[in-house]
Amino acid sequence: MNFLSIDLTQKDHFLSIIYEGKNLDLKFNNPSRQNSNNWDTKIDRILEEFKGFDFKKLDFNFYAAGPGSYTGARLAFTFLDTLKYIHSIPFVGFSNLLIMQRLYPRCIPVIQGTRKDFFFRYNDEDLYTTDKQYLSSLGDNFSTLENQHLFSQSEKISLERVAKEMLELGARENGFKAGNIFPNYIKPLEYKKIHE
Repeated sequence: MNFLSIDLTQKDHFLSIIYEGKNLDLKFNNPSRQNSNNWDTKIDRILEEFKGFDFKKLDFNFYAAGPGSYTGARLAFTFLDTLKYIHSIPFVGFSNLLIMQRLYPRCIPVIQGTRKDFFFRYNDEDLYTTDKQYLSSLGDNFSTLENQHLFSQSEKISLERVAKEMLELGARENGFKAGNIFPNYIKPLEYKKIHE
């Protein structure tokens, strides 16, 4: 089976591919806002590094739905939705927090937003708060992205790991049917704010 996984929710962009039994992980450094929709660059690099790659032969695709750059999530959704329209290739979006929780199941995954707000996953639910002290009251085992320094002790997750884990989950038998996944962009953004 052939799969494509896309994470455009970070400053750098990440794609992971399993195609005809081979794996490829790609990083696209720091695209500017004006160039964040640079699919021509991404496609050219895939075709250059993966000789014989054919988008029509993909069986299932995945994208990171956030939290993070929601513009990036929308761009990933639009690209995969286009592939679905043209080639009937199904796709789903994963909550970044769900993927982080799968990597460190005993930790509370936390992503800091741009406005001193915090997105986190607790009791299998994606939540939101502006109170860091509230997060501390939930426990002391956290996982964060490697570029965020929220807690003195937390499991650090490399930025490219989200795309890789989505791909690994999806590549497992019926992996894309497991867990809390989403068929479209809108549903995963319904975070519940915790009123402190």
